[in-house]
Amino acid sequence: MKIVIFEVKLLGSEDESWERLKSLPNVEFVEKYVDVDEEEIVEKGEDADMIICNIGNYHNGLLSKLPNLKYLGLMTTGYNQVDLEEAAKNNIAVTNIPAYGTMSVAQHVMALLLEITSKVGLYSEAVKRIYWKEESQFMFRVGKQFELAGKTMGIFGLGNIGYAVANMAKGFGMNIIAYTKHRNPNFQDEFIEYVDMETLWTRADVISLNASLSKETTKIINDETIAKMKDGVIILNAARGQMIDEEALARGIYSGKIYAAGLDTLEQEPPKPNNPLLGLPQCIITPHMAWSTKEARERIVNISIDNAISYLNGNSINVVKL
Repeated sequence: MKIVIFEVKLLGSEDESWERLKSLPNVEFVEKYVDVDEEEIVEKGEDADMIICNIGNYHNGLLSKLPNLKYLGLMTTGYNQVDLEEAAKNNIAVTNIPAYGTMSVAQHVMALLLEITSKVGLYSEAVKRIYWKEESQFMFRVGKQFELAGKTMGIFGLGNIGYAVANMAKGFGMNIIAYTKHRNPNFQDEFIEYVDMETLWTRADVISLNASLSKETTKIINDETIAKMKDGVIILNAARGQMIDEEALARGIYSGKIYAAGLDTLEQEPPKPNNPLLGLPQCIITPHMAWSTKEARERIVNISIDNAISYLNGNSINVVKL
């Protein structure tokens, strides 16, 4: 049994502990790669019985080029990088990690929002640039600030992360509305008002995208939906960049319809230099790192190992199905 692990660099080190896999019966090789280009997946994984990976494009017939592959373990919650129909056709089990960075991502969503509303980073930089010495008073202003209390947070997609964002927003005194296809009966959600999609667009002061990427959610933020929103709306996205039409978002910011955006994901990563959002001070962008706290990365390793061991023991968990 040969196990290949790709993209361990994303976990912060190539020396993350995978010892539990190495000690399993019938496991002869566990090979780790710090990074891998998509064209190298077949070359380095052609003899693998199991692949554990973070990114990579497993579409366009790639899985059929891996004749020994029986298991594909994703170190992600999303699974749009895998052709599930081809996986099923080739009897390849696919697993994911449903909840490893829930609190980390929700915390980052709120960090983006707080930077927009309180501008802590902007003021810190202004102080360090010695702007303060030019002022005659004990303080100065370089940007608009406002309270979150009493504002309406609209959450698009109320899964685990969306629910965590809702609870954090509630702690700031915000009113919470949410649109979701599947309401979780285990959530203590009496403080959340469930609304349809149109109502969410029109009522929210802040919109947080927390849904999965699908045909229905691709470019769900576009000229049409933006036109329905309140003037001065704030848009947050720590889900998938493809959910936003970036040209439309830029137009909305230029026009003033959108007050600001906080994004941890873009349609193309890394972005091209001509991405219309890169030059906009009202658009805060972080490099798809909301998930990458130390605690979350440790969970990724441990859950990935648990998934693989469960598969080898014949009682698979976290299986992704069509």
